[in-house]
This record gives sequence, C-alpha cells and structure tokens, in this order.
Amino acid sequence: MIGERVLGGLEGPGLLDHNVTRDLGALSERGTSALRHYGLAGEALGSELSVHLQAFRAAPKLILVGAIDYSAAVATLAAQSGYEVVIVDARESFARSDRFSRFATVQVGWPGEAIDERELGRRDAVIVFSHDPKFDEPAILAALRSEAGYIGALGSRRTATDRNARLAAAGVDEAALARLHSPCGLDIGAATPEEVAISIMAEVIATRSGRAGQRLVVGEGTIRPR
Repeated sequence: MIGERVLGGLEGPGLLDHNVTRDLGALSERGTSALRHYGLAGEALGSELSVHLQAFRAAPKLILVGAIDYSAAVATLAAQSGYEVVIVDARESFARSDRFSRFATVQVGWPGEAIDERELGRRDAVIVFSHDPKFDEPAILAALRSEAGYIGALGSRRTATDRNARLAAAGVDEAALARLHSPCGLDIGAATPEEVAISIMAEVIATRSGRAGQRLVVGEGTIRPR
C-alpha cells in the first residue's frame, strides 16, 4: 500500500485485504510496524492468520521542555507510542539524570533555540513543563513559529491565563494562541505524573487523529482512525 493506492493483495478473502489495508493505513500515519491477527475469513477479531505490517516513515517528534517528573513520565509513554522524544533543559544538573535518557535524547540548551533548529510538522508535538517563564515562553513562541501539530503547556488554569496574557502582550495573536493547549491534557482526574502523562498523550494522539477525545460510549462512527 502506498498512500491511498493498493498494489496487489494477499490472494485471500476480500475481507482480509480490506482489514489489512485499513490497519496498514493507520500504522503508516504513525510510522510504526506491528503483527496483526485475523480470522480465516479476514475478520479483524480472529487469530488464525498473522500478518506482519511494516510502515516506512520517520517517527513523529515530541519535544519536552523541562527535565522534571512529568517529562520522564511522558517520555516513557511517548517512546512506547512510537515518538522520537527529545527533552530540552538549560539546567544541566536537572537534565543529566538517567531517568530522562532511558526513553529520550537529552539536550542541554535554551529550549527556544532547540525548537527553532528543528523542522516540525503536523505529526510533531511540543510540550513545555519547566514552570519558568524564561524557558517556557520562548519555547512556546518558537513552537508557534513552527508547523507543529500539537503545542501544549502544563499548569493551572490561572497559570495558563497569565501566560496567555504575556504572550498576547508579546504580539501573539488570537489565532496563534488557539493552537496552544494550555492547560494540556484531557480531563480524566489525573493526579500522579504517570496519570498526567496518560492524560497528555491521549490529547496529543487525539489531536493528531482529528478526534475530540470524548468517551467512546457516547461517540458515533468508526473507532479506529481512517
């Protein structure tokens, strides 16, 4: 399968080709590979047939600003979800902990400069965690200059309001501010860094897939991304 074109088939049931094409399309969007199992007639919930689906595409990038507990938790989950993760912090003593380098590339330097030097597209994301305006706000401004599909910032609603006011005063217009997810994450009652990571990554994936992030039981239409 190349883009929307299908070249050949598996010489099996039509349902098998249909389900394999659908699953490969989802994997191609994410640039990941997987072993999928199907029924003898090609059913998606079967187990008799195994097909290895391999997608060739660069992994989406996730840049995390600030080496803190939340960064470590998000980096772990994001790496497992197929992201190429970079944690940026100007404070070398914060950034050099082994807990960050296990799942991410760690870059010591000014976050805004680190974002500006990368080419980011709609599959990529930037999230700021440092809780220090001199790091966070230049990073957000750099992210808004990019084509990143998701830009998020951790913090309370009051922090977000105050930050948005400073960004507006710096010349950021309403359309650009609308790209900023702040506070970032879905409302799932998260408390620990690990739960917050799930909340944030759920919103990142929902945004990339063009979904609202609502409960499946109240939604309509197909569950899997097209």
